[in-house]
Amino acid sequence: MRVPTYLFVTLLAAITAMAVLAARQSFPKPAGRVNDFANVIDAATEADLDRRLDLLEQQTSSEIAVAIVASLDGMPSTEYANRLFREWGVGQAKSDNGVLVLVGINERDMAIEVGYGLEGVLPDGLAGQVIRENFTPPFREGDYSGGIQSGVTRLIEIVEKHQVLKPEEL
Repeated sequence: MRVPTYLFVTLLAAITAMAVLAARQSFPKPAGRVNDFANVIDAATEADLDRRLDLLEQQTSSEIAVAIVASLDGMPSTEYANRLFREWGVGQAKSDNGVLVLVGINERDMAIEVGYGLEGVLPDGLAGQVIRENFTPPFREGDYSGGIQSGVTRLIEIVEKHQVLKPEEL
């Protein structure tokens, strides 16, 4: 009986330690709307998108933020994006109208996290389509600037229209 109890206690301690480490995960601090912590996009693309995202926020109050990181530190992209979205406070708290684009370079993975206030406008299926059709093709060619430009431009178009999709359109 002692061995199972010991294993249970050890397992419980390990799970607790992992939860504490996950809670302490330190994320980079945003420096603007486009945050290239991996240094993979050119300055002109970053400046152009920052200007366009500022204009989008002025016109719609919705906010799109971009985070490009070298590594997701072993975390699934969707979890990293969700936690970073909350930590950065993307969008207005009252209307929860933010979108976060996360790209993990080393893992060759990305996610789009959408606040509840925009889920009807940018549901998961449409976000996945934007990843597949706009971000991924240039990324495959090593063109991160082109992929970010294309994907974020498409997201801006979707948010500007603010067209809530009907169930049959999803």
